[in-house]
Amino acid sequence: MNLSGTGLFQHLTEQFFVAVGESKTIRYLNLDSTTKCGKYHLMAKAIAMNARKNGSLVGVSMKNWINGHAAFMNFFDYMKVSE
Repeated sequence: MNLSGTGLFQHLTEQFFVAVGESKTIRYLNLDSTTKCGKYHLMAKAIAMNARKNGSLVGVSMKNWINGHAAFMNFFDYMKVSE
């Protein structure tokens, strides 16, 4: 799924990220943005849930979503899911 350059990132709701997490058909997701996106914590959870639920997601591009080392490390913290 290619959403790069669409400019709709500020309009993505939590339901979008839940759907990505539960998807069995999305293999690649291009979310490249020209501006910083503050919803990387939701994307991290979606990636983790997709893996946990044996989804087919194998690649995600998120250029300009994360700014700085601390945010990058937080992204990985958000990927932690519990049972």
